[in-house]
Amino acid sequence: MDRIRLMLIDDHPIFLEGLTTLVKIGYPEIEVVGSFNDPRSAIRDVETLRPDIVLMDIRMPTMDGVEATRRLRTLVPDIRIVVLTTFKDIDLIQKALAAGVKGYILKESPVESVIENIKSVLSGNVLLPAEFAEQVAWERQDRHDDHAKLRHDHGELPAVVQSLTNREREILELMLDNQSNSMIADRLFLSERTVRNYVSRVYEEIGIHDRAGLLLWAIENDLR
Repeated sequence: MDRIRLMLIDDHPIFLEGLTTLVKIGYPEIEVVGSFNDPRSAIRDVETLRPDIVLMDIRMPTMDGVEATRRLRTLVPDIRIVVLTTFKDIDLIQKALAAGVKGYILKESPVESVIENIKSVLSGNVLLPAEFAEQVAWERQDRHDDHAKLRHDHGELPAVVQSLTNREREILELMLDNQSNSMIADRLFLSERTVRNYVSRVYEEIGIHDRAGLLLWAIENDLR
């Protein structure tokens, strides 16, 4: 089995060196392919190193983790990024998630928990500290309700839509809002695999095979 390719970014050298050493000694299934004090250097080398996942601080002097996330994902779109930080700031969490961060871990967490979370994110999950998860979920739901097409913006729905479960209908709404599977997973706190399963069921119920067909179906049924 291939080893997990991990990149570390933190502007505190002692913390960075300590974490690098702990991972190398205690977790042979993980290869630290690069450790950087400056996210700009990581951005420069990411296409060469091709990490599976990046563990990064969010507040650094040369570039914050939110901007670094955007740039890293532009260069390597399928990269997974997890923030490891001391900052318990809900606004910062929201910005990080919007930029594409897949996990937000506090530095007070034991290293065993950090490694478990890395593996969980690589399995398609999105992770937040328990004390923040509910608040983020409520705020996202409020924004989602403001844009809920199927429930509020249209009259009587096609029978096939009415036959969907509440979750399937929610997935359909987000698909019609041009949300990718990854974005839907982030928004609803589901794994991408779970979202793919829901998307497949929606396609099957409607009788289409892809998003282009879904768009045409939505236009024909006055849902767009």
